[in-house]
Amino acid sequence: MERLDAIVATCKKLLGITDDSRDEILAVVVSGIITLSQRYCGITEIPKDMQPVLAQLAAARYRAEGYGTEDIPMVVSSLSDSGQSVSYKATGSAAQNT
Repeated sequence: MERLDAIVATCKKLLGITDDSRDEILAVVVSGIITLSQRYCGITEIPKDMQPVLAQLAAARYRAEGYGTEDIPMVVSSLSDSGQSVSYKATGSAAQNT
């Protein structure tokens, strides 16, 4: 639990989050990143020097998936010049579910 709290705290700094309103969702994201990393690396314990990397990965996932917002994150998928048309598509797991 101490490891999770430390990574969540670092993740909050990277994201510029100063209150505790998103701690639960960040804990879920960090926990998923920890599990993924343990399985990928074939380890049971996360080394202390790996914690900042996991915080960066969790922050990137938090941003990419749009966690903490009700809106589905969108990116530009196509542009037109003459007709001035812009198309958007969902990103992350939201794109897989639409």
